[in-house]
Amino acid sequence: MNQPLQQTPEPSATPPKPRPRRQPRSTNRAYRSHLAHRVGELGEATAAQFYRDEGYRILARNVRYPVGELDVIARAPDPNSTIVFIEVKTRTTLDFGIAEAVTPRKLHRMHRAAYRWLTERHVPWSEVRFDVVAIYLDPTGLASVQRYIGVDDGAR
Repeated sequence: MNQPLQQTPEPSATPPKPRPRRQPRSTNRAYRSHLAHRVGELGEATAAQFYRDEGYRILARNVRYPVGELDVIARAPDPNSTIVFIEVKTRTTLDFGIAEAVTPRKLHRMHRAAYRWLTERHVPWSEVRFDVVAIYLDPTGLASVQRYIGVDDGAR
């Protein structure tokens, strides 16, 4: 059987355009935002467990109002049943400060959100405290936790 010879097409004058390169995931803004959100969630879960291990009862997590947000709210095991509003800052690098990210403005927003949370729930009078928890997640996944108790004014 004779098969017809296949003709090879002549090269065109212009080479085909290269396909646009997709950005690597590490530089993709949406992916970085997703990672930051996941790191924050992991930090908040770590902080909540840290307080649970200390005998605190977790009352709420991720409370958001237009005036501010509260990462973790806990009741202390002390005789006064102090309510503790906890701001969690989690980092995967030590290039920037961790606890220093809590500014006086952020603390003011926490105070406003805490007031709203307390009034909405008609919580009877009790002592209130604001803590900051700084968590560093090293590349191996181990968490280093530092707690600042009774923060009255943020970093300047």
